Amino acid sequence: MLMRTVAALMLVLLPHLAFADADSDGFDAPADCNDNDASLHPGAPELCDGIDNDCNALFDDNIPVSVWFPDADHDGYGQLSAAGAVTGSCPPDDDYTSWSPFNTDCKDTDATIHPPITTEDWTHPPLANLPPESSEADRDPSFVGDGIDEDCDGVDLCYVDADDDKFGAPGVGGALPAVVADNNLSCRDRSLAYTADNALDCDDDAGAVGPGAPEIAGDGIDQDCDGVDAVATADTDAPGDTDVFTMAGQDTDGGDDTDSGTAKPAGCGCDSSTGSPLWLGLGLAWLARRRRAAV
Repeated sequence: MLMRTVAALMLVLLPHLAFADADSDGFDAPADCNDNDASLHPGAPELCDGIDNDCNALFDDNIPVSVWFPDADHDGYGQLSAAGAVTGSCPPDDDYTSWSPFNTDCKDTDATIHPPITTEDWTHPPLANLPPESSEADRDPSFVGDGIDEDCDGVDLCYVDADDDKFGAPGVGGALPAVVADNNLSCRDRSLAYTADNALDCDDDAGAVGPGAPEIAGDGIDQDCDGVDAVATADTDAPGDTDVFTMAGQDTDGGDDTDSGTAKPAGCGCDSSTGSPLWLGLGLAWLARRRRAAV
């Protein structure tokens, strides 16, 4: 009796144990003709590869007829011209890398240049499951502002330059900087106002701020976008002026004469050695003269 029970259980469990879905494609053997390859199973798209992809015991069958265009740079997109194109269910020699059903590549000698990849393009094996793109910036942010139309839409993307100082605004929080299309492919030539070929501006609302701008030391502003405000450590505004300010526009003693090195408010007329106002010194001199005259 026990042996009969065990035998019955084995008959129930054995098919599930022996034919587990090893490749996790949703199909068990024997329906799955290759349980070690998730791309092969009933209902899978049949490809021109000499393999029974859909497990119907036939290979390269029921494939729609397509026009195949030469793909010289092997980027998944064929040349614009119909020259050399062939018609058939499969590309010549079943070579998907050298032929494409899409004749949309505007430069078939450069694999970095082709239309944005879409999920509809996944039907072509070299493009299957590649990340979808909306523009050349999705493919590579460095393509923005390079003067090249990498996505075959006839334009280059330029960075927005709100203060029109030739430096575009960077993105915020890791986001891609704002971009705008330029039909002339000439962000570097600035054919379109308020655009730039870079995103190096640290303050795109201030035209006097940008890489290479004159830095004003000690004013709390990073004019040249190097990440810091320059600290005034030497006085070079005039011979004999020993305060700590490096430019005449920052001098605080009212002039560029010899002083004690003590910073004083600009235009105050302060005496350079004592810090006393000039008008007080003049008043004391006038009072002394009055006293002498009275004697």
